[in-house]
Amino acid sequence: MNPEGVAKRVRDAYEAYNRHDIEPYISMMAPDFAAYDPSSPEPVFRGREAARKQNEDNFKAFPDFNFKILSTAASGNIVTAEMLVSGTFKGPLELGGQIIPPSGNRFEFRMVWVARFNSEGLLTEGRNYYYDATGLPRLLGLKV
Repeated sequence: MNPEGVAKRVRDAYEAYNRHDIEPYISMMAPDFAAYDPSSPEPVFRGREAARKQNEDNFKAFPDFNFKILSTAASGNIVTAEMLVSGTFKGPLELGGQIIPPSGNRFEFRMVWVARFNSEGLLTEGRNYYYDATGLPRLLGLKV
């Protein structure tokens, strides 16, 4: 697996994602893909269909959701991407079994995404790391 080739796939997938075309992102996932977030010790979702639902729900809640890749680095089967994430909370968001009503608040924060790929070049694991883990909930109008 060529690390720079995989890093380019990541950049291309996020460019498509920003146009609300999630197929390039979903197609680079292994069937058992797992997404991790510091908010939970367990994966927040597993598999392509769960990823599709999660991201379609994100587009409903944040119709202008955007990931701007600031930098990428690749080594072996790991790609990291530093991103500036932004959007506006305009639709309901299901979170932890609750429906959070939209606040209309705009958010912008930095994060790092660490992606692990298998020998076939498919994404097996994605981990989000935030510079400020409480920033997004506050920006959305939630009590932290």
